[in-house]
Amino acid sequence: MNFYDVSHSIWRRLPKRPRQAAYARLSAWLSPQPDRHAPTQPRPPWIVAGVLRAPTGLGQAARLAVAALRASGETVFIADVTAALRQPEALPVPDTDAIPEGPGTVLLFGVPPTTGHALRAIGSKALASKRIIGCWIWELEHAPDFWARDAALAHEIAAASPFGCKAIEATIGRPVRHLIHPVMAELLPAVAPPSPRTTFRIGFACDFGSTTARKNPLAVIAAFEKAFPRDSDVILTLKVRNPAASPTVAATLRAAGERLGRRFELVTGDLARADSLAWLADLDLYVSLHRSEGFGLPIAEAMRLGVPVAVTAWSAPAEFVDESCGYLVPYRLIPVEDESELYALPGARWAEPDIEAAAEIMRRARRSPTERAAKAAAARTRIAERYSTEVFMTQLCGP
Repeated sequence: MNFYDVSHSIWRRLPKRPRQAAYARLSAWLSPQPDRHAPTQPRPPWIVAGVLRAPTGLGQAARLAVAALRASGETVFIADVTAALRQPEALPVPDTDAIPEGPGTVLLFGVPPTTGHALRAIGSKALASKRIIGCWIWELEHAPDFWARDAALAHEIAAASPFGCKAIEATIGRPVRHLIHPVMAELLPAVAPPSPRTTFRIGFACDFGSTTARKNPLAVIAAFEKAFPRDSDVILTLKVRNPAASPTVAATLRAAGERLGRRFELVTGDLARADSLAWLADLDLYVSLHRSEGFGLPIAEAMRLGVPVAVTAWSAPAEFVDESCGYLVPYRLIPVEDESELYALPGARWAEPDIEAAAEIMRRARRSPTERAAKAAAARTRIAERYSTEVFMTQLCGP
């Protein structure tokens, strides 16, 4: 083991919150600073920066921005920082020319404390005279204090939901632009409709790197087992990325598989985008019993595909899911308990979904195909109206 590996191992053993704050201070000190000669409003040429090769929510957010800008006839330049931020390089990078010098706008998709590191990877020359918009996601009512340091590295901060905007504003002390994820901008591959079958498929997808305490996959299993203790024609399928990030929860999922047998499917690994969408489109119900979300891309993607959704009625998903287009699971707010320490902020709260209510929703959805179809149709309309290329461009540039 070399010196870098030893030092990195020691660094990772330090408490997460102080480690992130120290990293933010160092990154901000080394980072290029916002150019005071940059445009005062977003303007082309557009540079989309982020982990564009990573199969993550932030990677998908950046890819959607590229798709929306191109669909609007704009020329887009790419600044991929996947390798620089040590993220998995699983997807191809969209074609691009070199970033032009001179004025323009950089949309940097990421979260603190990585802002300074990403800006260094893009380079001072490419950033000169550019307006920098940090496109962030946060899942609780307040963001960590050190986020204010990263905010100073950008001319402006944006978030994908009003919930996220309010949370980040509370920390950085300045307005945050609402800039949606243009879910409709992605050109969907051909996805065959589910073939006629006698089984009812319930699914949930999550990245364990986003913390299992927040994503709450065990609640989905608990609700499923309560709803269908013996029904052989109901299947629960979980699509899990990065299970090694939480070995204890991964072991619990394996134990659930042993209990449920053929009624349980566990899909792991980084699927090709077409395969991931095919998995999603094959569901009869998508269930997210999250404790908090800054947006909820898989929920919106399921709705776009016409899959009925049941979600915890708190945080960002409750802004676009209601009883007309989905099923809302009641909850109570509780203090955050997160072994990863990522969300363990003083006074932080998140939702504890009602497992009994979630189980009843699963049963109700199964026995009411007409209701499911009506909610699915309304969900498609909701996503088309709120998360289109046109809405994204209006929020970015104005009417």
